[in-house]
Amino acid sequence: ASRPSNRRGVELGLYWLGGAGWQAELEMAFTHARFDDDDPTGDRIPGAIPRVFGIGLSRERDDGWFGGLRLRHFGACPLIEDASVESNGSTLVNLRAGRHWRRWSATLDLFNALDSDDHDIDYYYASRLPGEDAGVDDIHFHAFEPRSLRLSLQYRFD
Repeated sequence: ASRPSNRRGVELGLYWLGGAGWQAELEMAFTHARFDDDDPTGDRIPGAIPRVFGIGLSRERDDGWFGGLRLRHFGACPLIEDASVESNGSTLVNLRAGRHWRRWSATLDLFNALDSDDHDIDYYYASRLPGEDAGVDDIHFHAFEPRSLRLSLQYRFD
C-alpha cells in the first residue's frame, strides 16, 4: 500500500512491415505520476519512469538469413519523493543474426552490444554492513549484464 496517486500518460506503438522482409517498430510511453496528498516529503512517486521507448529494425531475407537490432531506453526517474535523488536512466542495445534452413535454425544474439554499464533498476535506501552502527543512504542498483553472446540451435518437427 502507498499514498494516493494520480498517474496519467500516453503510449504509442508504430509498426511497419516493409517489402523485402523488412520490419520496424517504435514503442513510446510518456507518463506523469504524482502523489495526490499533501505531504512535506514531496509528491514524486519513486521509481515512476516518465519516458520509455524501444526501437527495433529487422530483416528476413528469402535465402534464410535474418538479423535485427533493438534499442531500449528508460528515462531518469525520481528515487525519493522530493526528487532530490534520481536514477540516471539507461539505454540498452541488442543485436541478432541467424539463418533458417528447412527444419533447422541457428541464431546468434549479442546482448548489451555497446557493453553499457547502465543500470537495469535503481533503488535509494539506507543500508548497513555488519558491525556498523548507522545505516548509509545510497543508491543501490542492478547493473546491466556485461556484453554476452548466445548461440541457439532449433529443430522444427512439422
